[in-house]
Amino acid sequence: MRKITSHYLGVHTDCKIKIISHIIGHNSIALKQVFSAKGSHSDGSEFSYRKKVLDVIELENGQVSAIRRYGK
Repeated sequence: MRKITSHYLGVHTDCKIKIISHIIGHNSIALKQVFSAKGSHSDGSEFSYRKKVLDVIELENGQVSAIRRYGK
């Protein structure tokens, strides 16, 4: 199974994350961030991508109850 999926998952050789802004609320935390990654598949082909996302971490009784990711 690992041999089959490794082609699609690839191996990341570089990853960069930059937090643009954050908001702390009563029971949630919102993080707006940009991240990019690149790497190569097992067959030697290379890939790269860059995404801008908003992560919302919901808290309940002082513990994380949900993590939601919004982005394109």
